[in-house]
Amino acid sequence: MIHLSLTTHFSCAHFYAQDQWTEAENRQVFGKCFSTYGHGHDYQLKVTIITTPDDLKNNENRLAAALRKIHNHFDHRHLNFDFEEFKILVPTTENFSKVILSEISHLDPELKIHQLSLFETPDLFVEIDLN
Repeated sequence: MIHLSLTTHFSCAHFYAQDQWTEAENRQVFGKCFSTYGHGHDYQLKVTIITTPDDLKNNENRLAAALRKIHNHFDHRHLNFDFEEFKILVPTTENFSKVILSEISHLDPELKIHQLSLFETPDLFVEIDLN
């Protein structure tokens, strides 16, 4: 078995808010991350799959295609305004990584994803291990 990783980068904006909370409660809990329009990040997404030597090139191409679609789907978009998932979920890095994992799994259910890492900044990231 081989672990193959590819990365992509994209930029998007978000803000943290709970609709059922008051403005004061949102500001107290979320601080600067609560605002009317939000702020942006240059995200880095790293996805690692499990493959075999015989399937390496094919799976590399399939993962690259999935990551291009993820890039095109999220790049230069506002998570809160443009995606139904984040009308319910607060677009934290943790929730965003789960949405991306679901998207990749939907795009290519045959990929055996081992790990997904989403970097919001160089020192703030989430890793989801599936094995």
